[in-house]
Amino acid sequence: MIDWIDDYIFDRDHVLVSEDGANLIARSTPIAFVARGKYWVNNHAHILEPIDENLFYWAELIEVLDLSIHVTGSAQPKLTSEALGSISITSPPSCEERFEIQKK
Repeated sequence: MIDWIDDYIFDRDHVLVSEDGANLIARSTPIAFVARGKYWVNNHAHILEPIDENLFYWAELIEVLDLSIHVTGSAQPKLTSEALGSISITSPPSCEERFEIQKK
């Protein structure tokens, strides 16, 4: 064992997004995850708190986005918080909006 964590820093649901590493480009493993319960996050992840309860929607949406234009660095690719925050994405329709769409 090299190190350990004996406490948590979060006790609510968030979407975690990789901040750096070759996988931001290669995408051989997921870069966005839903974290629930009590957990600790290191400084290599962005912690997103969506304004609604659709955490899995946001994680999956981030997974399918082409982030290559937002990633900087060549030896160690990095997705800065500014770059992540500049990405414009659309919220899913609410239940009421889906119902209205289906009625039309």
